[in-house]
Amino acid sequence: MEYTLNSNGMIKDTFFLGSKVSEHIYDKESNFVRSVFLFEDKVLSKNEVTYADSHERPLDYKITNSSGSSDGFIATNSCEYSEQLVPKLCQLTVQKTDSPPSKPTEMTVSTKVEFY
Repeated sequence: MEYTLNSNGMIKDTFFLGSKVSEHIYDKESNFVRSVFLFEDKVLSKNEVTYADSHERPLDYKITNSSGSSDGFIATNSCEYSEQLVPKLCQLTVQKTDSPPSKPTEMTVSTKVEFY
C-alpha cells in the first residue's frame, strides 16, 4: 500500500500495486466528508458525511454509504456534550438501505473525561 497525503497530513489517496483504490476528501477544517473506493478505475462504493455542526458538535454526523454491488446504509450519530465539548452520551443508528428496510441497529456510547 502507498498513500498520498493532503497539506494537513490526512490520507488523500491510497494505491495498491500502483492502482488507486481509494480517495478521501476533507472540508476546509479537515473534517472527513467523502471517500470513494475503486477497483480498476470503477467506483465500488462511496461514503458521504455531513455534520450538524462540525466545530461545536464534531460527532453529530450522518454517513450515507452506497455500493454498486450490495445494499448501502445510512448511519446517524448524535451526542450530548460537556461544556468542554467532550461527548458524554452518543446515540448511533445504522439503517441498511435494502428493500424492504430491515430493523435499524441502535447503539449507545458513553464517555467520561476528567480534567485536572
